[in-house]
Amino acid sequence: MFRNTFLATAIAGSLTALATTAHGASVSFNADNNWTKGTLSFTGTDGTNVTAKASLYDNALPDPTFYGDPYIASWAGSAGGIGICSGDQHVRTNTNRTASCYDNHQVDGYGSNEAVIVSFVGRQVELLSATFSYVGYNDGYEVFQQDGSGFDVGLNLPNKCWVCTVSNFDIGSDTSFAFGAYWSDDDWKLKALEYEVIPTPLPATGLMLIAGLGAFGFGRRRKTRS
Repeated sequence: MFRNTFLATAIAGSLTALATTAHGASVSFNADNNWTKGTLSFTGTDGTNVTAKASLYDNALPDPTFYGDPYIASWAGSAGGIGICSGDQHVRTNTNRTASCYDNHQVDGYGSNEAVIVSFVGRQVELLSATFSYVGYNDGYEVFQQDGSGFDVGLNLPNKCWVCTVSNFDIGSDTSFAFGAYWSDDDWKLKALEYEVIPTPLPATGLMLIAGLGAFGFGRRRKTRS
């Protein structure tokens, strides 16, 4: 009987541990990564794998369309973060130096509207804050769920703050978000994100297994007493 009870308790504890609990975490894009048309990979403070990919977009409401495959790179330092190069096809991919991109090396809205698509691999998250760098005068940003179902449009950054952190997003939770520059004078780098992982409920099969083990132990106990 003790053995069965211990087994049920151990399995119940293991299954409960599989359920993800809510917690705050952050991911920094303040790292040197050369220009690429692929994805950049980063790791959150909670171990979450976070990827970033460059895109262009048309924000015709209500469902922005994301397209294209521009170059993406990231930098470390006070002006660190993710930038995009979409206006020049002669980018040197063995460096992330500004001089290797003759387009604006930030995420900008001049010409085509550029966006960084950030994906939290295997995690449903809610955004808590975003930090931008290289912020000058009259810069703004838009943030969307990647499928366009939730978005904040036309949000302004503090003028000439250089590095700005903003919060109070109202777009709901998702696994992937897009940060875009719409107006022609919008340009910045995405430096960091703070997020909260949405709790994952215990699967119904796990609850059924716990209930079944409990019933099995109760039945063995009654048989022993008989």
